[in-house]
Amino acid sequence: AEVEAALRDLAEIRDAAVIARRSGKAVTLAAFVVPRQSMPGLRPRIRAALRAVLPAPMRPARIHVVEAIPLLPSGKLDQRALETMDQTAEVALGASREKSCGGDSIQQSAYRAWRGVLGNRSLEEGISFDEAGGDSLKLLQLVLSLETALGRRLPLELFSLDMDPNDLIGILRSEPGQRGADAVDGRPTVFMF
Repeated sequence: AEVEAALRDLAEIRDAAVIARRSGKAVTLAAFVVPRQSMPGLRPRIRAALRAVLPAPMRPARIHVVEAIPLLPSGKLDQRALETMDQTAEVALGASREKSCGGDSIQQSAYRAWRGVLGNRSLEEGISFDEAGGDSLKLLQLVLSLETALGRRLPLELFSLDMDPNDLIGILRSEPGQRGADAVDGRPTVFMF
């Protein structure tokens, strides 16, 4: 309700609905907004406005611009319709991103690792790792997954919670990392907390 209220407070938004989607133990939010008028660049403006008023865990991972919020005959929110719309858009976006990278193994590895760690989260432009449900432990998982996929060590300090998929790809392309015997000595990595 608080996220919906923050969305409805925006001058550009006529109506809004927010649902929570569970993927394993992680929960992400998906927002559906009905704009007062069609305008380019609405999603980035919404994200910027929400960053100013909501903490990262309350910011939607995906924002869908729709003509109307689906309702049941009783007038209540149609949760199933919203979940289906969100899932369909998420799968289509992930598939189009992987297809668009063609033979680029770095880009493919980045998308697979991003989706693998975040439970098939959005790859929408401008969504940061933390906004998609990531935290410091998931960031570590992401880096370890990329090291395995790419066969090289990557310095953890290069990665941050506010990076988006394009930032991640840029980091991977600019960082050669260590390869071969220097990179992996065969012993498992142990972390103590």
